[in-house]
Amino acid sequence: DNAITVGQFGYFGTSTMAPRHNQFWRLGWDTRLSFGALDFYGAVVKGRDDKPSATVRQLDTWSWFVEADYVVFPWLQPVIRYEQVTYDKAFATDRDNLVLSLLLWPRANIKLALEGLITLEDSDANSQLLADLTYAF
Repeated sequence: DNAITVGQFGYFGTSTMAPRHNQFWRLGWDTRLSFGALDFYGAVVKGRDDKPSATVRQLDTWSWFVEADYVVFPWLQPVIRYEQVTYDKAFATDRDNLVLSLLLWPRANIKLALEGLITLEDSDANSQLLADLTYAF
């Protein structure tokens, strides 16, 4: 079915790892556009950590992504996503990734996901390949 969905979400919490006590929050907005077998999805998230490390008192972040997926067959779905996170502190490295995925459902209740994370040139992280098998009985 063709549809447009708009949403918002939030998460507030505390993580305690001695000697730190970090209070944090995330607020976000998302949109999904579905046209038959094609699906576009995106979100923006604003976050703050009050004490994420022993030396940092406050860290603000912005992150966002856009994603497109297509149902080729009921058991086969390719996905492409661009994602970015930006930190307000100079020591934190901003992230800029392209993610390519192939989702397969070979049988009922069994999903195989192959995902390649490609770090783009302005990021110093390593690219990765992930294979995930999920099953439920």
